[in-house]
Amino acid sequence: MNELLSYISRRAVLTFLVASMLEVGLTLTLAKVLAPLKNMRLIALSITANFLVVPLLALCVTKAVRLEEPFATGLLLLALAPGAPFIPKVVQIARGNLAFATGLMVLLMVGTAIDLPLLLPRMIVGVEIDAWQIEQSLFLLMLLPLFIGLTVHAEFPWLPARLRSSMGFIANVSALVVLVLILAFNLQSVLKLFGTGAIFAGLVFRRSVGIRRLAPRWP
Repeated sequence: MNELLSYISRRAVLTFLVASMLEVGLTLTLAKVLAPLKNMRLIALSITANFLVVPLLALCVTKAVRLEEPFATGLLLLALAPGAPFIPKVVQIARGNLAFATGLMVLLMVGTAIDLPLLLPRMIVGVEIDAWQIEQSLFLLMLLPLFIGLTVHAEFPWLPARLRSSMGFIANVSALVVLVLILAFNLQSVLKLFGTGAIFAGLVFRRSVGIRRLAPRWP
């Protein structure tokens, strides 16, 4: 039973990634995605906040709280991989600037593919990263669906409205499935975290990550 639920969880994650990227692509145009990236000050602040300030904060938190190695590794992974695929979905739900969120996500994903294999082995002894596997996953599961959506939107403007709602529904359902299964699989593990300092470290890091707001919002 656990193997079946694990299989469903993995497939739901893949479905969410592809469907959400297609939905974003069907919503925007390439010009709108690239527009925020022309603001060099915005890009410089975003890169500095995400790839320098936040990883240093995570490293300081792990040392200050004296986290056990598995928790420290997880926190550093979170800090060194800022291009989260759910960024556009969260911004979309919050009715924020989807074009800016998408352009920044693509930029952060490219940066993650470069910095994660270089920095993580230097920050955590014994860790090995397969750069090609990371780049392949990012391209196939995120960038490719995004650009397919953008292309369909540009070439067949009468299709996106119909497809977008379907992709949005699929992405929302798959995200819900993932959330439920993660809670079901890991509830006992989460409860065991109390007393380890991991939850406190996560809260401190989450609060500190407000520094990312140094990057001004795209108007």
